[in-house]
Amino acid sequence: MSIHDFLTRLTRSHNQDMSSTKVNWVLFIIVFLLAGCNRPPAADVYEANGIVSINAFSQNPGEFWSSDSTIVASSIVSDSLSEIRAGEVIYPFYIQNRGSYVLWLLGGSKNDGENLLQIRFLKESNETLSVHRVELASGNIPGWVNLDQITEEPIVLHAEEKGFYKLQLESGGTGGLIISKIHLSKDGSVIPTGAGYPETTDWRMEPEIEKRLLQARIPPSWVFGVISNQSGAASDARLFDDYYSGENPDHRDTTSGTILAQDLDRKDFRFYTDYTSFKNSMSETSNSRFFAFYPVNNLLDSNHKIFPLPWYRPAESAGFDALRQTVHLLSNPDRVTYESPWLHILPHWYDPHHQIDYDISEELMIRTMQLATFQNVMFTPFQSRDQAVGHRHYYRQLIDFRRRLFPYIYSYANRARTIGTKLLTGDRNHPDQFLFGDYLLVAPVIEEGAEKRELYLPEGSWYEYETDQRLEGEQQIEVDVSLHSIPLFVKAGAIIPKRPDGSLPITTNDNHQLLLEVYGGNSGTFRLYEDDGETLGYLSGEFSTIAYRYFEGDGYSTFNIGAQVNNFPNRRQKTEYQMYFKFVDEPRQITANGDILQRGEEGWSYNPDRQTLKLNWVQTDSERTQFRIDF
Repeated sequence: MSIHDFLTRLTRSHNQDMSSTKVNWVLFIIVFLLAGCNRPPAADVYEANGIVSINAFSQNPGEFWSSDSTIVASSIVSDSLSEIRAGEVIYPFYIQNRGSYVLWLLGGSKNDGENLLQIRFLKESNETLSVHRVELASGNIPGWVNLDQITEEPIVLHAEEKGFYKLQLESGGTGGLIISKIHLSKDGSVIPTGAGYPETTDWRMEPEIEKRLLQARIPPSWVFGVISNQSGAASDARLFDDYYSGENPDHRDTTSGTILAQDLDRKDFRFYTDYTSFKNSMSETSNSRFFAFYPVNNLLDSNHKIFPLPWYRPAESAGFDALRQTVHLLSNPDRVTYESPWLHILPHWYDPHHQIDYDISEELMIRTMQLATFQNVMFTPFQSRDQAVGHRHYYRQLIDFRRRLFPYIYSYANRARTIGTKLLTGDRNHPDQFLFGDYLLVAPVIEEGAEKRELYLPEGSWYEYETDQRLEGEQQIEVDVSLHSIPLFVKAGAIIPKRPDGSLPITTNDNHQLLLEVYGGNSGTFRLYEDDGETLGYLSGEFSTIAYRYFEGDGYSTFNIGAQVNNFPNRRQKTEYQMYFKFVDEPRQITANGDILQRGEEGWSYNPDRQTLKLNWVQTDSERTQFRIDF
């Protein structure tokens, strides 16, 4: 008798007036039978919801590999063998849903040149089903690979029936090969990024949901302003490094920093040069919004999301090569460093404890500052005060731009926590550029002496920030660059909230007045996030959001300011808006909730030369307003 027939006969044997007790027993039997029928045999790793995810790190990886927990992702590393051997390490797993699985490996190599790894797909009986070969990229930062060097196609494993399978990785005796993680996806529907998905040790888990629930803590709000290591810089906080020599016995491997708007004797954050020192002090920061810079360690462990901010300094390259590597580490989804929402990449020439003997050119310093403006955190380390003042006016422009963008940046800090969407996102096919939020495309200049910069515009329409030139997406373009320019594009439909004054520190300013820049040519949305910026109250709902929505119709546009959702102590009741609708025609009439707005300084005005509509408005945040713009 089938399960279906049994359950049908069982339920029909009870009339409609059966007692609740009998109903509960029937439900219990149904659940028990279904669970028993679906439960697979005991295994260390399962296929769960179409994904097999395996952490390669092991305390005992076998005689041909060694464990290494010192790099940014705990891994196994192949030993160099004097004789020709397969040099294998084996990972078994159980597949519940038969079919085709696309294989990805997170790995790298400590060697230059060719670094081939052979992969053998086996049945439980050790029968070989298929053989594949991948080339691991040189460098200590693991990246995802899945191109089969034999077929020049993605690696696909065919599991024709459910059951136990094995992956046998073979070094061939080559030492220094790094393997951090293994990812299989049924029909290739889920492509891993960053650290991939949690290890599938439970057949009932949903890896994608479980990863989303591993939420990041938000650093204090002032962190998203500007941190400098030199006095006199227009910064929100200062790191007192001065190439500190480490005499402090309590924190030998740390240096301290303070918020400049407060008492300079306070120690508001620390910079750790040694991960062990930071690990020993974790208890100091776990229940507060205190933050520390610390060397990145094992991004496969989600604990790094609780402790902002990890840092990494390129060691394999210098000069503009290191600058290019910095962009790749931040923007390339194939790199494990993509996992951290707050990772900061230090210049290769900066060490807060020791002067590094490296001559920084004026051009490299400026390009480093430009990139710092669009990192997760704008940390501006200088080797000397002369460097800091050498281009003071231009550096101040970058700092002001960063501070004005604070409402935009901080809103993405919350998205990184709640839905895992980082401030910096990239395209594995174009790792030399990245999106800064949904609406800003940044293409840092990473070639010495460059006068032009090639970049790829994604789908949609884009405006070049400096020239206002409109370009269509899905094409490769080339733009002119100067020493004091960084290619920056804004997407049509963008809604970008800004503070009107970038000269004020983050902690002494607020969002009482906001500029909203709305870029015509498409529709768009944005959700402004705010909290007290200092406490962990946001974890218990002490925050607020306001949704903005822009829509373009035939001969009209609408713009909605939504009512405030949630609240936190001492939040303002009203917001003064200056709204700039860019690249739109001159309006015939504007209404707010049906009431006609008057043209003039107190209402709205239009600049035909810049095709910009300016609209002044004071909003009670507990209410909502819909503007209609007729052309």
